[in-house]
Amino acid sequence: MIAVFRTSLQTQQDVSKLAQWLTSVHELTRWNVDLEDCDKVLRLEGNGVDTNQVQNLVRRAGFTCEELPD
Repeated sequence: MIAVFRTSLQTQQDVSKLAQWLTSVHELTRWNVDLEDCDKVLRLEGNGVDTNQVQNLVRRAGFTCEELPD
């Protein structure tokens, strides 16, 4: 499964802060953030990833997050 989100991440420090939260999602096999993209895209790969859980984690880390349609 692949999920893509628009985020409010701005810097590499933001990504590092988010990484601390995403490590708790054991279903994730890979993730990355494209800070060069205008949507600051967070891309997730994994099996059985709960996108609602991810959105809640991103928000708890202090950022906004919205899933982008396929």
